Amino acid sequence: MPQYFPNLATVQYWIMGAIGAIILFISVRQHLTAGEIMIPLEDLVVMLPSRSADEALMKMTRTRMGKVFVCDPQGVLLGLVSKTDIMNMASERQEFQQELKKFCCK
Repeated sequence: MPQYFPNLATVQYWIMGAIGAIILFISVRQHLTAGEIMIPLEDLVVMLPSRSADEALMKMTRTRMGKVFVCDPQGVLLGLVSKTDIMNMASERQEFQQELKKFCCK
């Protein structure tokens, strides 16, 4: 990700105490436009809504991106899926199956 933010300029101020110890550090980011810091479209992970969550997770892992943009065949953005979304859904499904086994096996 650092390769996408070479223009993210910061101004840093160090406040030193009497004996040379740092007592305060301030970092201020200068104003940049969204276009200057955006990740280019060709580097985004994009997939159709009909693709599997497993495929989305594999793409995120391969590209080291934490999100997949879900678009229709015309390229219109429909939504966003993150690794956390997939992991939460898997966890909820596992909990549901465990509860279902308790109910069915009484």
